[in-house]
Amino acid sequence: MLKIHKVVKRFGEFKALDNCSFELEKGEIVGLIGPNGAGKSTLINVITGFLECDSGEIFYKGKPIHKSDPNIISRMGLVRTHQIPRFFLFNTVLDCLIIAGLAAPNIEKSGVSGKVEKMLEMFKLEGIKNEITSNISVGQQKLLEFAMKMMLDPETLMLDEPYQGVHPSMIEISNQIILNLNKQFAKTVLVISHNFPVISSICSRVIVLNSGKIIATGTAEEVKNNKKVIETYLGGV
Repeated sequence: MLKIHKVVKRFGEFKALDNCSFELEKGEIVGLIGPNGAGKSTLINVITGFLECDSGEIFYKGKPIHKSDPNIISRMGLVRTHQIPRFFLFNTVLDCLIIAGLAAPNIEKSGVSGKVEKMLEMFKLEGIKNEITSNISVGQQKLLEFAMKMMLDPETLMLDEPYQGVHPSMIEISNQIILNLNKQFAKTVLVISHNFPVISSICSRVIVLNSGKIIATGTAEEVKNNKKVIETYLGGV
């Protein structure tokens, strides 16, 4: 589904990504972990077209995307969320989903309202659909951005720190949604997080990034017991 091959990204003399390579297979839920400054968000920005890599290649469904605009990449079926959720700040939750639906290239305008109702139900947002987005919790804001991306009916989702600053009950809702999307609709998901216990509970595979380099990949158990990962990040967790 997605192939990243020897990707390098520099900011001046600083090499944020150093020959990163990995693949995502269709229908996988994969975790990406690493300490602060490891390059996780930079990697997602490069994959989704928000930053251009200095060298290397990225392929989505066999097509090169490393020089593509984010809008083109999202229309191909690859979308991402952000650490700080992005939505329409002074609109209601309902308005945000409607606007996202109207912008979706594959939804007839007459079908937007039905899709919105499904997203409100799936993401447990029915009770706050008339709330102004600036008034809802961080966890609800993250769910809203996630739901807005799902209005595009993507095949692949990249969730950047979906658990950060979020109540445990919201984490449980997020994980149940991810698992349901994967099981029912074969969505491919990459979850970027510091929360290794949560990541390990839903991901079939974990990739570890440190100082711009991928230092390990494998099952949660394999990564947990990897000596290099323990020394640089987990500390024996």
